[in-house]
Amino acid sequence: MIRARSLVFIVLIDTQVTTGLGDCKNATSRQGSVGAPTMSRPGGSVGLTHIFAELTSQDELNVPLGRSARLRYTCLSVCGKYVALGSNSGGTYIFSRDTLKYLQVVFSDTNAVPVDLVSLSPSNNLIGLGLSNGQVTVFEMNIEKRSKPERVRQTLDHSGHGVTVMTWDSTSSRLYVGDDVGKISVISVPSSKVSSVK
Repeated sequence: MIRARSLVFIVLIDTQVTTGLGDCKNATSRQGSVGAPTMSRPGGSVGLTHIFAELTSQDELNVPLGRSARLRYTCLSVCGKYVALGSNSGGTYIFSRDTLKYLQVVFSDTNAVPVDLVSLSPSNNLIGLGLSNGQVTVFEMNIEKRSKPERVRQTLDHSGHGVTVMTWDSTSSRLYVGDDVGKISVISVPSSKVSSVK
C-alpha cells in the first residue's frame, strides 16, 4: 500500500513543478522505483531540495481498498485533474486531484493481472495501463461524460516483458512505451479521443 505522506509529497512536487518551475521527471512512477525528482532547466537538470507542504487527510484514497487485506496499490500517476492508483487486482482507481474523491475504476481486459505502471495524459482524459504481463492499453476515461471507460488502443508488443516507462507527448496523441529489454513502441491515439478536459 502506498503511504499517504509519500503520495502527498509526490503530488505536491508535481503541483510545484507544473506551476512554473519546469518539467518534473519521475511524475509517473512504479512502486519501489521513485528516484529523486529533478527539474529540467536550460543547461541541465536541477534536483529539488526543499518542499513545503501542508499535509491533509488522505483517508479518501483508502475508500476503494475497504477492509481488503489482499488489495493494494502498486503504482501512481498524476495529471492536472486526476490521481490514478494502479492495483494488484488489475484495476486502476481514479481520484479527483483537488478533493481526492474517488471517481471511477478502470479495469484492463485481462482479469486479475496486476497493473505495474499507469500514465495519465496531459489532456486529462486518457490513461495508459501497463500490466505485469507486458500488455499496454490506452483508455478514454469518460469521467466528464459520466460513462464507462472506453478502450482506445491496446498493444501486445511488450508481452512477456516488464513495462518500465510510459510517457505521453504534449498533445496526448502518442504514448511512448519502453520495457526491460530495451524495446520501445509508440501507441497512436485517434485525434477524436484527444480532446482536452478543462
